[in-house]
Amino acid sequence: MAAAQEAFFLQPLPITLLPLPAKELRWLERLGIRTLGQFGALPTAQVQTALGKAGVAAQHWAQGHDDRPVVHTVTQRFSPSGITFGQPINQLNPVVTALMETLRPHLAALAAACRGVQRLDLALHFGGEERHLALTFVEPTAQEKRIGNHLTKSVADPHLAGAVDQSGHRNLQTAELPPTARLQLLPGSPVSVDSAAECGWPGCASVMAPCSTAALG
Repeated sequence: MAAAQEAFFLQPLPITLLPLPAKELRWLERLGIRTLGQFGALPTAQVQTALGKAGVAAQHWAQGHDDRPVVHTVTQRFSPSGITFGQPINQLNPVVTALMETLRPHLAALAAACRGVQRLDLALHFGGEERHLALTFVEPTAQEKRIGNHLTKSVADPHLAGAVDQSGHRNLQTAELPPTARLQLLPGSPVSVDSAAECGWPGCASVMAPCSTAALG
């Protein structure tokens, strides 16, 4: 399909096909922007100011422009040094908080590129023993709340009993964020992918749910 045909095809489609957070999509709808054509016609400077880099990237896609190579996932490797605690910790809260602090800049960068975490590999050191965790998500996400909750449940696994003296991320597998609704070939209501209550956008009021204070040991 030629570029001009792609742009013509995309114009009447709903903006909910874009991988933008529900909060931003609701804001656009309040402005009367409901189709990709309307969104693509907005001044890029206005989109940059209101929605940041992710909004500009989404606008380019709405206009039929996407120069990215076709990839299913992208794997990023973290520094093997990880986090070294001053003394062994057997409480869940400080371990999860430390891990989320190191992950937060990566989540902000992913959200700006309309990408999210598909799989996250972690390493926890209990004295001389290293144990690995793998967090996988059905749909890629950059939402701190979802990742924090999953991390809390994984670290609270009774098989990981003991005091942690070092932890860190190993590999991060990312993929494009899912749209709020998927394109349907047959008439019907759009398929909702994410709850509108979970924003996860950088700067949003949504934060990671408080961690449990249960002991690891």
